[in-house]
Amino acid sequence: MPGSTTSSPLRDPRVDQLALPDPAVTCGARATAARIRSLIAHHDGGDVCAAARRLGVPVRRLVQLDATLDPDPADADGRAALDALLSAAVLRYDSSAAWLLTGCHEADASMLPTEVAQQLASVCLAVAARVVEEFQATAAVTRPA
Repeated sequence: MPGSTTSSPLRDPRVDQLALPDPAVTCGARATAARIRSLIAHHDGGDVCAAARRLGVPVRRLVQLDATLDPDPADADGRAALDALLSAAVLRYDSSAAWLLTGCHEADASMLPTEVAQQLASVCLAVAARVVEEFQATAAVTRPA
């Protein structure tokens, strides 16, 4: 029946309008790089030098963002740089680690590919370590002599 509320596919109860994107499509270095670039564009006007200062990372890491976000698994320094960059983005842009890595704000780790879930855990640990370091540095400065 034309004009009926059931004639529209958007009103069809079988159409899940709130479905989360497929994690396999939105995960990976290229997708994460695109999200970080969007944060840089929004918060730093696209200025990579300003973003590097905000994040406390070398400018080259942001210029070579795809390579920074996809280090060789055997490269411990590359993995550490990746965690440092992602944890800084979470803290300095008030972002979500899950969103950075998956494109979803509330990603269910059990539904993610194993390597993405492991990376999410690694970034969360790096964020926690940075928060502790910053708290201790602040406490040392404000502590009476």
